[in-house]
Amino acid sequence: MSTSSKVRATTKAQTIDLVSLRANVAESEKRAYGAKREYAKALNSLWSFDWFAIQYGDTTDEGKAVRAEQTAFYEVLKAAGHTNPSKVWGDIKRYGKEERYGAPESEGAGNAPRDLDVRIKEESAKLFNAIHRAEDATAKALQFANALAELVKKTHGVDITKS
Repeated sequence: MSTSSKVRATTKAQTIDLVSLRANVAESEKRAYGAKREYAKALNSLWSFDWFAIQYGDTTDEGKAVRAEQTAFYEVLKAAGHTNPSKVWGDIKRYGKEERYGAPESEGAGNAPRDLDVRIKEESAKLFNAIHRAEDATAKALQFANALAELVKKTHGVDITKS
């Protein structure tokens, strides 16, 4: 068997294994996500206080109740061989908060919404620079970029040509 035939045979065998392994991972993540959401929902039903906001070392009755549940949860995960129970508990706390108050609104993962004036200045500067750096920029595109720069300078007092 030639080297290229061996590579094709190995690649095909690996592809078949990878396809099923990929599917198994996706299915397990789907089940885990649903189970975490249900657990968080149950904790919200059990406790009317914001259990997900309880800080480590909280000695109130609520804090003790949450810590006892967290400890029991960690024991189950560790017995199952999980290496990072605190990550899972963090997910569950986040889902509990989302379940109770709704998901936070943002423009991107982990980004706070930007002020519109700041966004206008930043995005206009990016667009201006992209047009002026493009080797295939048309005269019409360059005219637009220059007009945009004049408008931003007039309305916001910022010279985006210097960015």
